[in-house]
Amino acid sequence: MEKFRYNFIQISERCVLKSLAILPLLAVGLLLSGCGGSESAQAEEDRICLAGEPRPIFKTGDNGVYEHKFLPEGQYSQEFVRFETGELLSIIQAGCDTLIQTFELPVPDSVQSWPSFRRLALERFMRYGNLDPRHFAFGQYARALEVLPPNFPIAQPANLAPGLTVRFFKLPTPEGTTWQVVYEQDLTQIK
Repeated sequence: MEKFRYNFIQISERCVLKSLAILPLLAVGLLLSGCGGSESAQAEEDRICLAGEPRPIFKTGDNGVYEHKFLPEGQYSQEFVRFETGELLSIIQAGCDTLIQTFELPVPDSVQSWPSFRRLALERFMRYGNLDPRHFAFGQYARALEVLPPNFPIAQPANLAPGLTVRFFKLPTPEGTTWQVVYEQDLTQIK
């Protein structure tokens, strides 16, 4: 339990630092949004977000879930899961017309290459998909990983379908390595 809190704090700190990097862009966006007058401000307020509000993927009491936290804030959320196996998973959801889901998986030191991470991610995503029928999407995520070649370049987008891409990032951390799997879906292209 204490290690989860430590990792949770480490993951939270990384997320806060990532969030701080976009503050200048948000500030410019806020300044520009005030230039359109009250009609455009009201239209933006009335705008319906295609992604809806973020909802937790997992919940306390789910089969295989040992510990869970969900932190929503507008169109952004962070979710932290510790499974009964001891594995940690962090999920970040953001977006309105484009939904971005980032899955962070801390991995053992032996998982440094894309092929070894691909095998581990396939195994974990299939297992998460089998925990509960609500998590069937993880099986789809695993199948998407299966079609990517073993020499797929890190950080390059792979187009899975019109408006749906996936990218992978390898992040060094004080505890070892965390891999990110980032799915980005343009919801305006869904019919």
